[in-house]
Amino acid sequence: MTEEIKKEEVKEEKHEPSETEVKASAMGWKAEDQLPEGVDFIPADEFIRRKPLFDKIESQKRYYDDKIRNVEQTLNQLAQHHTKVKEVEYQRALKDLRVQKREAMKEGDTIVALELEDKMDSLIEAHQEEVKQEVVQTKQETGPSVEFLSWVKYNDWYLKDSDMHDFADGAAASFVQRSKSSGKTITEEEVFAYVLDKVRKGYPEKFENPNRSLPGKVNSGTISGKTKKSDFKLTEQQEDIARNFAKNGVMTKEQYIKELEGMYERGEI
Repeated sequence: MTEEIKKEEVKEEKHEPSETEVKASAMGWKAEDQLPEGVDFIPADEFIRRKPLFDKIESQKRYYDDKIRNVEQTLNQLAQHHTKVKEVEYQRALKDLRVQKREAMKEGDTIVALELEDKMDSLIEAHQEEVKQEVVQTKQETGPSVEFLSWVKYNDWYLKDSDMHDFADGAAASFVQRSKSSGKTITEEEVFAYVLDKVRKGYPEKFENPNRSLPGKVNSGTISGKTKKSDFKLTEQQEDIARNFAKNGVMTKEQYIKELEGMYERGEI
């Protein structure tokens, strides 16, 4: 008799969801006993009333999350582009100083030659310090050396191409092993130089400028008086970057192409 009474009490305690609660559940509503600790309970009818507001908040959150990701991507691409431009400017300045030094030596002007050599040393030192400062900011305590990060920064094929990566690692291992066997002490810079030379010889097509074979830039107009369209071709990655820059008002596609085209024509990239 007692068992029957208990069963009846259990049946009476069981809550059957109302039509409103069923509708709210389909929208994501949860009963009070289903909510995590610390989450405020909202009655089913109130949840239904607020649902459009919840949807709007969620939609705006997704919108701004996408905007933030897009801005971060654009800033990263812009930083990479500026880094490449900065490196080109450095190499150009260094090349100009070397030319001037050779001319001074030909003319027998030792004083000017020495002054130019000092300028070259200062330029190289400042550039190396700048690169180190950049890579130190991202270096982890247990991560690779600053020298390695600096090298990878200007040899990104090491991270992008698995075959070249493995080839480079094999070449480095063999070089280090041979040096140890002969009792010779080598530096990281020597390893990097050796590996880069081997990779360039092993994968010459990867280091060819895809735009070198294009005809020279035509500045004169055509018969109709219109300027001939440039034959410069962007890679797929460069197309993505150009679209992103244009979309976010960084620079137009034409401006981006013009910068890259000039760098290719001068053989700087």
